[in-house]
Amino acid sequence: MRRFFTTKFLALIIFMLLFGVVTNVSMASDNGLDGQIIKEIAIEGNESIDTNVIRNAIFRTKVDEPFVTENVIDDMYSINSLGYFYDVQVRFETVSGGIKLIFGVIENPVISSISIKGAKVTPVHQFIPQMKVKVGEVFNGFAMSEDLESLVQWGQIEHGILLGVKDIYLDAEGVIEIEVFESRIGEVIITGNEKTQDFVIERELRVKPGDVFVYDELYSGLHRVFMLGFFDDVDFRFEEDYVEEEMTVVVEVKERRTGSLNFGAGYSSVDGILGMFEVADDNFLGRGQRLNASVELSKKRKTYEVGFYEPYVLEDGTSLGVSIYKKDDDISKPLKNIIDKDLTLTGSRNSIGGELTVGRVFSDYTRGRLTIKGENNTYTLDDNDDFIGYEDHWHQNYKKRTIGLGINTNTTDHPFNPTKGLKTDVSFEMGLGIFGGTARYSKLEMQHSRYFDIMDDGKFIFAIRGMAGRVLSGELQENELFRIGGDGTLRGYSRGGEGLVGDKMFVMNAEVRFDIIENIQGVVFADLGKAWGEGEAMNLLDLHNSYGVGVRVDTPLGLLRLDYGFGLNENNQRKGQLYFGIGQAF
Repeated sequence: MRRFFTTKFLALIIFMLLFGVVTNVSMASDNGLDGQIIKEIAIEGNESIDTNVIRNAIFRTKVDEPFVTENVIDDMYSINSLGYFYDVQVRFETVSGGIKLIFGVIENPVISSISIKGAKVTPVHQFIPQMKVKVGEVFNGFAMSEDLESLVQWGQIEHGILLGVKDIYLDAEGVIEIEVFESRIGEVIITGNEKTQDFVIERELRVKPGDVFVYDELYSGLHRVFMLGFFDDVDFRFEEDYVEEEMTVVVEVKERRTGSLNFGAGYSSVDGILGMFEVADDNFLGRGQRLNASVELSKKRKTYEVGFYEPYVLEDGTSLGVSIYKKDDDISKPLKNIIDKDLTLTGSRNSIGGELTVGRVFSDYTRGRLTIKGENNTYTLDDNDDFIGYEDHWHQNYKKRTIGLGINTNTTDHPFNPTKGLKTDVSFEMGLGIFGGTARYSKLEMQHSRYFDIMDDGKFIFAIRGMAGRVLSGELQENELFRIGGDGTLRGYSRGGEGLVGDKMFVMNAEVRFDIIENIQGVVFADLGKAWGEGEAMNLLDLHNSYGVGVRVDTPLGLLRLDYGFGLNENNQRKGQLYFGIGQAF
């Protein structure tokens, strides 16, 4: 059995062959052949390769010209480069008037079969029809060398697998056996994570030592790590310079600030000046957990909330989130349309509640969730002599016990500033009568966003979002109704204003985002939206509209958002409102 060991071995064969060529021709030169006239050139030893193919490779040595050693060597090189021959020799015969030059060749065997072995994951048999060497043809060493290189490239491009060639065997009967290996992960080294613990990254990578290295699987893992939102950059490299049976994968991350101090401000004709303050850490103690506490304050509203989220309460990616909150609102209730008396009752509503959410991974991009929520609402009427006798018209205390189902899909390329992909969220909530629950209803909400990289350079983005919600059955309490307007929904209008409160709602937002200079982005936006009360039909041809401009500034604290939106006031005139917040509007 003759053995060829890849390109390096083929090169060695050529070297040895040419060494023999040089020796052979040098001996001829030493015998005084230089300068003698070549009267005839003959070829012998070929059985399958056409003589003319070999003769056409002889381009320096010519009949009726003197014998020159260097020319003969060049022609032997040329014959050898055809790739069909195991050996090339030259001999001489004396003839009338000069010499006869005879090029002798020994052909490689005719290929009878080709097989590729050693791969457990890659369907290497699919590559054989693409090879330049074919069954029934004379083995060509140079074509084989190209096939081996193509096999490695094919494994990476078509299947994302690092293939290496261990050996290639060729016997006298023309049986070719190519032995390959699929590179496996020998070790995964994570660098750059000063805060984040290794296991947080490893559970998203989902690759481990001993696995066959598959590019797509690693890239998917790197994307999952990046979408955690803990890093500015995630990349990898190999520690080895060449493909080996075991490769060390070095994952390099650049951490970003995950602890945040967020604040925002706005104005509502209903609530007056609004302020928001939040302290949060999305990567609490480097374990991938989220801990947050927030306060929202206005003249008529105070909200306090504390939450905690564990993304891997089980190893399969089942998550658990809990939150508790307290809301205090100053509210009023006009009686004019109830008892035909120009009297407005005033008081407060106190809401205390909590929720528990269990999430489950369906795929790399989709998660489902189950949410259980409990909330007690207590209404207090102001102590006012004018209200005596009208207490029955005041709001009644109620308890909310709900169960909700939701599904979320996110295929975007960035956790905070996407340039392509989509986000979809659908949720269903039902109020139940268990455990003293008095709020009985069901409602559906949907949200879908798309992002388009217009110039394919991440510098000119078109983003669009649609939101809709409606009550399917039952009746919502006044404070549970959909409220739109203001930052995040319909800029240029006060939240909960005229036509913006109801048991049905629809909102459409469109933004063009473009880079101004490094870390500063300009935005032009347009918003549409409306809410409809009970008994009103949703008319999508009759929507409030607004437009405006904004600026986004990327800072160590996060992406700061400043928007100025122009809506229509009660006089049907455009009026601007300023909004400030953290992150993109959607």
